[in-house]
Amino acid sequence: MKLGSVPVLLGLLALGACANSQASPPAAGGLSADARLNIAAAAQASGDSTTALTLLAGAAQSAPQRADVQQSYARALADTGQTQRAAGVLEAALRANPGDHRLTYEQARLQLLTGDGAGALALLNALLQVEPRDPVALTARGVALDLTGDSTAAQDSYRQALAVAPNSAAAHNNLAISLLLQGNRAESRTELERARAQQSAPARVSNNLAFLQ
Repeated sequence: MKLGSVPVLLGLLALGACANSQASPPAAGGLSADARLNIAAAAQASGDSTTALTLLAGAAQSAPQRADVQQSYARALADTGQTQRAAGVLEAALRANPGDHRLTYEQARLQLLTGDGAGALALLNALLQVEPRDPVALTARGVALDLTGDSTAAQDSYRQALAVAPNSAAAHNNLAISLLLQGNRAESRTELERARAQQSAPARVSNNLAFLQ
């Protein structure tokens, strides 16, 4: 199961949409949840977070049982600073979909955004018991470990993610920052160069690399 995006120590790298979604019929007199998700994604890509959030709220209301829709809405709330509302959406979604890994991951991501490394780590360790080679969860666990001050274990988690997904810009970038925090500028630069070489790398990777020059 693809979990979505990975928290990065200096921002967020979006790695794709969630898998295993189920199509919803159009709501009476309106767009289907899937249509709203697609239009919201386009709005987000153009930087229009207000329109995206409105569309995702409508999708969430029309498909309350769909974990992927609730995940997308919660993420949009969190990314616009509405973390308490996001937490409420996830709690309700998990009551409707107990044990859903995407929603559990989203809870961990939310805790990382709010600086709760220990809480995120507990959730991510539970996820990795089920899917031990998931590169998104492994990279997020690295972020949680860095937040709790265990940089050595964090770097091991990033490297485990890279063993599964060697082209992960998020894992390379996070490993680079973790190394930099330990004073290892040379290896950090190497990892940032590897991150920049990936098609999924956003501009912030180049900004991080420029910081080291």
